[in-house]
Amino acid sequence: MKSRLKRLEKFGSSNQHPAAPRSREKSMTRFIIFDVNGLDTHDVGGEPNYSDPDPFLSYLRLRKPLAAGMVITNEPGIYFNDFLIKNFLEKHPERLEVVDVTVMEKYKYIGGVRIEDDVLVTKDGYENLTGITSDPDEIEQIVSNGIAKGRSHFHNIA
Repeated sequence: MKSRLKRLEKFGSSNQHPAAPRSREKSMTRFIIFDVNGLDTHDVGGEPNYSDPDPFLSYLRLRKPLAAGMVITNEPGIYFNDFLIKNFLEKHPERLEVVDVTVMEKYKYIGGVRIEDDVLVTKDGYENLTGITSDPDEIEQIVSNGIAKGRSHFHNIA
């Protein structure tokens, strides 16, 4: 993560951005979010550029250099939107090589998931301030427990 933060600190193009996907289709990448945290959860001052012609970077809300003392979020996520998925796969049928539609259909009713970390930028790197797991096996167990208890229990981790 330290190297990713360093790259974020100085990125100038989406090729250098750590979250840049192989195929930069905005309908499938718009939910990778970096925000500045402040008194009102997400703070202002990240210097976004919503008119950027690059459809991936236009949704990037934190574009300023990172500095020690900043608290940011790292929020990779996936959301299942039938309209966007259908249009994307019709436009890029070659992506079916890496999209397991059976697995996607199995989990689509959940709606999606976002794993959010609050990160303190330090002089020498970072400190993850999040007190909940981001381990895939533990998350899978949490989701499985939620499925077993019923749809209204997905956000309960106990």
